[in-house]
Amino acid sequence: MPDTTRPAATVRRARFVDVPGVARLLTTDHPVVDLDGDGRPDAPVDPEQLSSATRLVLSHGILEQGEIWVAEDTDGLRAATVWLPPEVPAFEDELREVLVREVGVDPLDEPADDEPVRVATRQALGVAQSAIADALDAVRPRLVLVAAAVAPDLEGADRADTLRRLVDAPARAQHSLDGLPVDGPLFTAIVDPARVEGMRSIGFVEHRSVRLEHGTLWIGVRA
Repeated sequence: MPDTTRPAATVRRARFVDVPGVARLLTTDHPVVDLDGDGRPDAPVDPEQLSSATRLVLSHGILEQGEIWVAEDTDGLRAATVWLPPEVPAFEDELREVLVREVGVDPLDEPADDEPVRVATRQALGVAQSAIADALDAVRPRLVLVAAAVAPDLEGADRADTLRRLVDAPARAQHSLDGLPVDGPLFTAIVDPARVEGMRSIGFVEHRSVRLEHGTLWIGVRA
C-alpha cells in the first residue's frame, strides 16, 4: 500500500521552470539497457553532457510538441512522465543545431563501422525503430510515453502508485492542447525488463514483443 503517513504528491502539467528538475530525475532513474551485448549496462560517457542534452530536448522539443507531467510534494519533484503525440511536427534540425552548439553532441555523427560495439548498438536501434513505427501505424495511439522517472527513494507500491497517477492524468484528457477531441490508447516501447513489469503493473498490456540481438523490445498499450 502507498505510504499514508504523508500527503500524496500533487500531479500537474510541468512548466518551463520544472525542466532542470525533470532532467535530473530522467538522468538519475535511467533504464538499464545492454543493446551491444557486452555484458555491461549502456551508459553515457559523460553524465553532465547527458544532463545538458536532456534539458535541451525537454525545453526545445518536448514542452513545445508534447506534454510533461510531474508529481510534486514538499520535497520537490518526485516523478515525471514525458509524452509526445504519435505524429510530431519536425523539429529535429533545430534541435540538432542546439545540441551541437551547446553541448557538442551531433545526433548524426555515427561511429565508424570498425567499432563493433557501437555498430551492434546501431543495428539494435534500427530494428527497434522499425518495429515501433509499424506498431504506431497499427495502434494509432493518442499519446506516446517516451520516458518516465521516479525518485530513487520511492519504491514498491509507492513507485507504482505515483507512476499510475502520472499516466492516469493524461489518459483522462478528452481534448488536445488545440482543443480537438482525442482518441486512441496510450503507447510505450521499452527494453529494460524491470520497466516492462512496472508498466504492466499500471495497466499497460503487451501489443507486441520484438527480439533484438541482445534483449527484447516490449511495446505496450493502455486505454
